[in-house]
Amino acid sequence: MRRLKLRSSGRTPSRVVATALLTAGLIGVAALPAAADPSGEPQPPKAGEDVCSISDQRLSTLVGLAADGDGYWAVADGSVNMSQLDVIQLDGSCKVKKTVTAYRGGGPADPVDPQDLAIDKDGRLWVADFADPAKTRDRIALWRVDPKDPNKSELYRLTYPGGEKHDSTALLLTPDGKPLVVTKDARSAVLFAPTGELKDGQTVELKEAGKFEFKATDTPGGPIGPPGQVVATGAAVSADGSKAVIRTYTDAYEWNVTGGDVAKAITGGAPLRTALPDEAVGEAIAYKDGKFVTGSQDEGSGAALRSYDPVVPETPKAESKDEGDSRSFFDKLTLDQIIWIIVGVGIVGLVLAGVGVFVIVRSRKARAAAAAKPSGQAEDAIDDHLRGRRGGPRDEEDPRERGFGPPRERVQEERGFAPPPQDRPGYREEPYRAPDRRYGPPEPRPAAEPRPDRRPPSPRPGGGGAVYGGGGNYEREPHRREDDARPDFGIPDDRR
Repeated sequence: MRRLKLRSSGRTPSRVVATALLTAGLIGVAALPAAADPSGEPQPPKAGEDVCSISDQRLSTLVGLAADGDGYWAVADGSVNMSQLDVIQLDGSCKVKKTVTAYRGGGPADPVDPQDLAIDKDGRLWVADFADPAKTRDRIALWRVDPKDPNKSELYRLTYPGGEKHDSTALLLTPDGKPLVVTKDARSAVLFAPTGELKDGQTVELKEAGKFEFKATDTPGGPIGPPGQVVATGAAVSADGSKAVIRTYTDAYEWNVTGGDVAKAITGGAPLRTALPDEAVGEAIAYKDGKFVTGSQDEGSGAALRSYDPVVPETPKAESKDEGDSRSFFDKLTLDQIIWIIVGVGIVGLVLAGVGVFVIVRSRKARAAAAAKPSGQAEDAIDDHLRGRRGGPRDEEDPRERGFGPPRERVQEERGFAPPPQDRPGYREEPYRAPDRRYGPPEPRPAAEPRPDRRPPSPRPGGGGAVYGGGGNYEREPHRREDDARPDFGIPDDRR
């Protein structure tokens, strides 16, 4: 980060412009609410532990830090000294132990604007000369300095693919010594890797190797407020290569690295976020003893180092086997299970509705077809439909065919499909006369002749009938046979 205070070096106005451009490009972020933490559960901001303060003014604009044994290596941006590249060694209390000035080609190295620092397994220092806030550099530079022999420093030139231009302020050095350039783009960090082997004095094109999107947080600090939460300012890889971290002005994002593939871990993995609150201009970060050590520029008082414990993912507590779950069945259901139950009930209801509609339509079609046929055919159609088949011979097993149950004619008359009487089986024009006269009306019989031994009944007084007092004589029934003897029970004939 460029300091806002004007300096006599002549480079300070460009730093003011850089800050203005960055703030303008990210001004929309300030209005955004804090987003969900990429690491899952958000961690409350916790202040870091003060390690030491750097009194040497050459490091007042500290931008790069690398841990080495009990001390550190540090580098400032190009605003302090633009004529040479100085890497300063500090002890554990931030006192200067040694200054290494890089030389190349018989003269001091002349970097444009260093932004980060890393150290490889051989103890060589890699200085990231990446800064380009105005997007005017055709290529960026990477310096490799051996503290034991700084006169043989190497310079590697890099270009972005397709002529792109980026302002980059962070460097990741993989365990096998391959550098990754980390851009300072708005709301994202794009990773670029060299497409070929690095050679001193030669230019190698970069290729995109990964990307990580930042989200706004609620961590206070930084020189530009909320926009500073979503730009990369520094990066580091642990000495064993198992961890990688990218920091912003307010937070640090850490990934687990497998197989030394840092770009893959950052692009596809889920980081853990550690808040770095209240750092004035925090750009440097390094690993030391499993902790983060950060460097921040403090206006008017130089730079300071702080230590933070990286956030560790919480281990879920194992439930005791002895403890029973007293919740009801419905309380145990998850939202997905409830949704599937509702879907299942809906499907069953649709199936039942479909079956009901099919039965109703089929029944209506059968009745309509039967109504359109003559009466005799309608009778057979209804019978066939009731038997569950269409057409064919009559079912001899049907109880109605064998004489059981109500007569067919009565059933058909009740249903409104009875044929005319002359079409019914067994119809006769004359009523049936059974030989033994047990069925049908009685045959007329001849009138009985009067018996000589009986006198005719005398007329009743008053001319009334024989029963109700009306006129007429009482006579025997004309159909009574002569041989129909009746007992007299001792009653005279004239009294019968």
